[in-house]
Amino acid sequence: MFTKKSREEYLFSICSKSRKSAHTANHRNALCVLVVDDETGNIFRWCEWVVMDRLTQRFVERKTTKKNSSLSSISQKTLKTYLMGVYEAAKARVAEELPASFDIVLDGSTFNDRHFIAIFAVFNDPKMWHGDVADDSSKYYSDTDCYTRRFLLLVFCPLNVVEDLGAQSLFYLIADTLSRINKPWETVHFMVVGNCNVNQYIGNNEGALPMVGCASHRFNLAVSDYMTDYDSPLTKIHALMTKLRTIKGRAILRRVTELSPVLHNDTRW
Repeated sequence: MFTKKSREEYLFSICSKSRKSAHTANHRNALCVLVVDDETGNIFRWCEWVVMDRLTQRFVERKTTKKNSSLSSISQKTLKTYLMGVYEAAKARVAEELPASFDIVLDGSTFNDRHFIAIFAVFNDPKMWHGDVADDSSKYYSDTDCYTRRFLLLVFCPLNVVEDLGAQSLFYLIADTLSRINKPWETVHFMVVGNCNVNQYIGNNEGALPMVGCASHRFNLAVSDYMTDYDSPLTKIHALMTKLRTIKGRAILRRVTELSPVLHNDTRW
């Protein structure tokens, strides 16, 4: 695969490109730095397949999977071991990247009737600055830019007790997330969340995190107030969308458009 050109340089036979390792002087063979062994590559591809396509761990042991995959077989137990290894490595990297103090942003999403919570760490990182400021124009608002703002995903998961979506469960999730990355409660300056009662309860408790309400939510409240003059047509549209969401209604709708009916939601903006 490689042809040696010099002590520190090798020629890749497939694309004829030269490869040089900065660590060559410390190794007898530079290929050990440049080439990933087959077993490692095989494990990585299994992990990537399962994670990116959101498959169950049992997927790797199915007969049809083994029959149609060009990858070497792997057991569910082995896959889980390496996935947990990736998790621990990622957790250590996140803890290393976080500064001494930061802010957090919380958001929720429902998928297949399961509600998930995402917690992001937000902080200033000068290393995030790349390139120049965008061109000046009448449609460009420079005050919205922060070229050194960085987001790190800390957790994306359902609550431990799925049936309990109350403030205490969310409070425990924040505390557990901080403990996993070895960060005390005091490292968080404030949290940015929606203006619902649950989040306000967390922000108002003694010793709790200061709360910054979601600006988009406040904008939605202003729009909702403005739309009160159009209650009659909006009510009719909502009734139509309700009928079109039925099996028969969707079949009729597909004759004229590929769009799907969407019901009015007080928190959708």
